[in-house]
Amino acid sequence: AMTVIVLPLLPNTPLRILGGINPSEIWLFTVMTATISFAGYAAIRIAGTSTGIVISALAGALVSSTAVTVALARRAASGEPAGILAGGAALAGSVSLLRTAAIAIVIAPALLPKLGLPVAAAAIVFLASGFWLVHADSKTHDGAAPLGNPFELKPLLLFALAFGVISALNGWLTQRYGEGGIYVSSAAVGLMDVDVATLSAARLTGTAISIEVAAGAILTALGVNAAARVIYAAMAGPPAFALRLTAATLAAGIAAGGALF
Repeated sequence: AMTVIVLPLLPNTPLRILGGINPSEIWLFTVMTATISFAGYAAIRIAGTSTGIVISALAGALVSSTAVTVALARRAASGEPAGILAGGAALAGSVSLLRTAAIAIVIAPALLPKLGLPVAAAAIVFLASGFWLVHADSKTHDGAAPLGNPFELKPLLLFALAFGVISALNGWLTQRYGEGGIYVSSAAVGLMDVDVATLSAARLTGTAISIEVAAGAILTALGVNAAARVIYAAMAGPPAFALRLTAATLAAGIAAGGALF
């Protein structure tokens, strides 16, 4: 119903009156979140709690680590083990970093020296944190975990509303600072996703902008997106989930900063 009935009825054009947001894109992200949530539900039923969460988080992060984080936070709020789920979100963050860096370097190989070390450092910390959280919490949740409803509509609709507000803010910032403010636009886009900011900056590397500026814009989008995932985790999940993910994110940020400077 969400995909076949509602999605085709929504306007698929940016609405200037709402800061340039696209209602169809907002709802598509909501559908994606529900889909990842259901995939995780199925993985746990088939492979068990710890393994199922790891599989669903790693696979979902190839599409969107933000959607994975929201889906896992919702499940933690329904009573599933917060530590294992936070570990899954950290693993998704690692996959997202590596996927984004790979996209950028394929488009503009000159970005490798600027992005390689900080992205690798943060990805390694996220990976280590994720597996540690999953292993530590799985010891206290050896039995079957209580599974929430993967298609519960109320939290999905609330997140769609919050996502729309953030999208409107993104549009306002871009309009205010213009196309030349690539750092501002990368940060604004990073509130939702990193692919658009990465593709835009990588495509302009060496022509419209320097390698340093392009790398800075991509790292800005990655940092903002990691911080945004923590905020979304606090909005959609319990404190036990959000605090664990916050600790992993801070550790990854410190590692990236150290590698960068």
